[in-house]
Amino acid sequence: PWMLTALENSEEENGENFAPVHFNLLTDVESVSPGVPFIAGVEVTLDEGWKAYWKNPGESGSALTFNWNLPSGFETKELEWPAPERELINGLVAFGYHHPFTILTEITPPQDLSSLKEISLEVNAD
Repeated sequence: PWMLTALENSEEENGENFAPVHFNLLTDVESVSPGVPFIAGVEVTLDEGWKAYWKNPGESGSALTFNWNLPSGFETKELEWPAPERELINGLVAFGYHHPFTILTEITPPQDLSSLKEISLEVNAD
């Protein structure tokens, strides 16, 4: 098995955190085996008073986006979002979260990992 290194976006600049939404990359494995799927997730936490929108935000807001940067040959399935909260904002329906939540996906490595010395996963979240 190959050891797995998870990288995530940094929200800090000069040691100061300036983003109200925070991301943590998680996996259900510590190492990867050729052709064996595993689960990866992005844990999202929010500062007090902030919210994040669901994949279909409704009539207001913009959904978070997640773009995976994976080694060649790795494949991901569609993201699995937890059920959102429904909220009425100035007469408009919105779907999102006011509490921590985790977005999941299944990642399948290729059958041949012999060309890789290290496997790193990176996700860019916006």
